[in-house]
Amino acid sequence: MTPKDQVISLELSKQLSELGLKQHSLFYWEWVNDNCYGVRYFPFCVTPRNAGEFLHFSAFTSSELMEMLPDRIILPDRAPFDCFRFNLSRSNIVDDNMQICPTFIVNYVCDTFEISRVIPRQLFRNIWAKSLPDTLAKTLIYIKEHKLDQPYIIPVNISAHKE
Repeated sequence: MTPKDQVISLELSKQLSELGLKQHSLFYWEWVNDNCYGVRYFPFCVTPRNAGEFLHFSAFTSSELMEMLPDRIILPDRAPFDCFRFNLSRSNIVDDNMQICPTFIVNYVCDTFEISRVIPRQLFRNIWAKSLPDTLAKTLIYIKEHKLDQPYIIPVNISAHKE
């Protein structure tokens, strides 16, 4: 397995950079143009600077992305079905060439169930890709674009705790 297989694609790296995600990773895409680019390792988490025609984009690993993704998303306007927990699974798809391809699937699943529902509520449609880093990056992009990463403070009724 090469470093290129362990990090997100250049396209997703650029999208995360455009969304304002802090560019700090062990690996970076070094890009000149679409014909000249590659992944480089920078020891000690040194953030390279863009110089001349060389641009740098963080090539996040799965571990780095898992640290950035929320373990749950709470939407207060949907109570009691308001808490959605991170869910990762593996599956197979059949591609256009009729080949079976392993994939990773991410979603946030509601932790409150209805007796009448067999399938649990999902926060959004499944996000998938053939590599785990790309699946996680696509999920982070979706969360940032839809502003689902805004902190929610659970209100506490202080008067209910008085003796």
